[in-house]
Amino acid sequence: MTKLPKFSVALLHPLYWLTWLGIGALWLVVQ
Repeated sequence: MTKLPKFSVALLHPLYWLTWLGIGALWLVVQ
């Protein structure tokens, strides 16, 4: 289990961090 699926690597890519932070912020606001 040394290699991760491409989708996991893509989701963990730095460019996606801001996107996930935005989604998390919106989710918190909705609640």
